[in-house]
Amino acid sequence: MPAKIWDQTKVIAAIQSLYTNNNPSPWFVQQNHKDLYLAAKANFGNWKSAVEAAGIDYESTKVKERPKPKWGKEKIIGVILKRYEDRLPLNSNFIQTKLPRLYAAAHKYFGGWAQAIAEAGLDYSKIRVKKPYRVWSKTIVIAEIQARVLAGLSLSYCWDPYGDAYDLYTAAKRHCGSWEKALTLAQVEKIDPRITWTKSRVIVEILVRYIKGLPLNSAAVMVEYQALKSAGEKHFGSWQKAIEAAGFNYDEVRLMQVRDKENIIADIKLLHDAGAFLSHSNMRKLECALVSSAVYHFGNWATAVYAAGIDYAEHCQIWSSKAWVRSLSVEQKQEIFDNIQDLSQRRTENAATKKRRISNTTD
Repeated sequence: MPAKIWDQTKVIAAIQSLYTNNNPSPWFVQQNHKDLYLAAKANFGNWKSAVEAAGIDYESTKVKERPKPKWGKEKIIGVILKRYEDRLPLNSNFIQTKLPRLYAAAHKYFGGWAQAIAEAGLDYSKIRVKKPYRVWSKTIVIAEIQARVLAGLSLSYCWDPYGDAYDLYTAAKRHCGSWEKALTLAQVEKIDPRITWTKSRVIVEILVRYIKGLPLNSAAVMVEYQALKSAGEKHFGSWQKAIEAAGFNYDEVRLMQVRDKENIIADIKLLHDAGAFLSHSNMRKLECALVSSAVYHFGNWATAVYAAGIDYAEHCQIWSSKAWVRSLSVEQKQEIFDNIQDLSQRRTENAATKKRRISNTTD
């Protein structure tokens, strides 16, 4: 399936066809018509210019800003009871990850999530999900990997934080140095033994990712589907040759992921307008290429979010000391530095005064 060759005329025609009976937002187009979105940026500089060139009012396509929910004690308790009736998870970790605004509101009005659950008349000890503590060692890691193979369980997605073997994956990295070394020590192939990889299978998987609109550049595939990248390199000699065997131009695949500062900021704003949770860990799962580009241009993800005019603290699950330092202005940092210098000077003077008193007493 060779890549479609776009020009300005084809882009305009595709946009007009897309907006004939619908009015999709820029975010929707980026996620569901990525080839058109990228072609528009390549031919017109950005999506807005392409839409306007097609004779469509860009402002009418933007996602209308949704009013933030007004939380209160009654509303929080109502949401908790509704989730309880629908048998949906109410444990702290799930709510903090999936419903951060509800979690923050519970802390604001009740002092904590457990207190909010209690106010709703529920027993938090029965809701709380707590994994039993397990002691790991290199021997236990190797035995566990071999047990999964014998049981016919997959080893391909152990890195997934929501999978059933993530504890094994992290323990393997701690005790064996890396997941690959743990597999070697357990005498297990890197690629899942249940999957038979061939050249045809690699090409099919590449085409499936393309149809789904998933990135095909080396870094993204390494994070999202390591088994495919390993198989591609094994059967074709390199990931580039595997991509070309599937009918794609590798340079275009790489360019698809290139973003400058303006595009990074624009994409972050699109995510924010769409209601996405912009924490680093969440974005690594959803937009790995965007995070990588942001780190390259801005040094870290948090700085890129701030550059987009968004308060990253609202999206942090944990407010770290590093994040706090990054939030300080130049004047605030200078003030702290001056206070430290002043304190150091006073300590030196006090020590000198004390030393003179001791000397005088001795004399």
